[in-house]
Amino acid sequence: MVSKMNNFNFFTLTSIQTGIYVCVSAIMVGHILLTKFGLHTALVSLAIGSMFLWISALIFARISFLRKKVLVDLVSDYFGKRGAQVCGVAFAASLLGWFAIQLEMISKGVHNLFPQIPVLLGDIVFGALITFNVLRGIKSIGRLADFSMPFLLCTMIFIFIRSYSPDIHLQLHAIAPKAYDYLGAISFIIAASIGGVIDTPTYFCESRSQRDSYIAVTLVYVIILPLITMMGIFLGICTGVDDFILSIMSLGGSTWKMMMLIFLIIAGWTTNNGNLYSACVALGPCCKSLYKTRVLCLGFAGIGLAYLEIVEHFVEGVGAMSIMIGALGAGLLVRFISTQCLDILPNKIEQKRYIFMILLGSSIGFLNVLGVFNLTESGFLDAFLVTAVAAFLYEVGKKCITK
Repeated sequence: MVSKMNNFNFFTLTSIQTGIYVCVSAIMVGHILLTKFGLHTALVSLAIGSMFLWISALIFARISFLRKKVLVDLVSDYFGKRGAQVCGVAFAASLLGWFAIQLEMISKGVHNLFPQIPVLLGDIVFGALITFNVLRGIKSIGRLADFSMPFLLCTMIFIFIRSYSPDIHLQLHAIAPKAYDYLGAISFIIAASIGGVIDTPTYFCESRSQRDSYIAVTLVYVIILPLITMMGIFLGICTGVDDFILSIMSLGGSTWKMMMLIFLIIAGWTTNNGNLYSACVALGPCCKSLYKTRVLCLGFAGIGLAYLEIVEHFVEGVGAMSIMIGALGAGLLVRFISTQCLDILPNKIEQKRYIFMILLGSSIGFLNVLGVFNLTESGFLDAFLVTAVAAFLYEVGKKCITK
């Protein structure tokens, strides 16, 4: 599908892309960076990870503007029908993981304020309500988003102000030093946001100009996303609490806790509407079932995943969820760069070879998660590196043979 609108300026593009990252889990990424890796590692890794995301997003923004196609069509052009199916499965799996994380955070928030309500019951009730809401279609999703976005932004700012303490310099010194695991922290930051980067063509193909695309990408990945992550780091410094939900609940009394519960429910519900809907759309190329059937199957699969308590292993869970997306992104980046973003499409044999490289990288990543084999400490990073190196060597070898 080639775009014919081409009327999105940088402000509109920035707003759309920012909407993807304005959620509770984005703040939680910053909070976990601090509590797991320490302040120094968190800040350095945030700078390096944001730089990588920004450069990658610039490349995707450029190809989006030149080709005027959404992601699924670009993948079909470069990797064929099977490639589009791999892309659909990769994004659906990642979105389903985020659905489970958001759902678990809602349930844990309810359990924290009302201990008599089991977390599992919260998963089932809220998961079912969100699923049935998505069954009603995108209009129902849009109405909730229109209401919730101003509320979420105001609440996030309020949390930031509320968490400030005049004794913050003492709290900084009280933070226990951690091992300098820069590679783990950087891969965590990239894995948490890489899906939004790779999905850039879906919206940026409507860009009014290439300059608008570059400005929007710069605003999002150099300023906005790092600021949201920094909010989580700041929250962890000021509260000194390792658990994210307990951290935001600890800032006030019963009225504040109820307000934070409402915030968790609305934020999680809004984000999960988009997660579930997008997962259903992503599975379109490889699943012939009706939309409502896909919604029900994915919704209840997400409830089952929430029971596995991914939040308790957030860093590892995010890495595992992003393995196939990381491999896909690596393949796309190498292909874009090797053709210098020109309209040079691979033939069917090349498409199959790229699919093989993406699946190879994904397999290495999953072997890392299972503890069978690893190149680094991150399955996501293994998948990205293996696919990128394989695709690079293939492109170099092809050019040498041509000469």
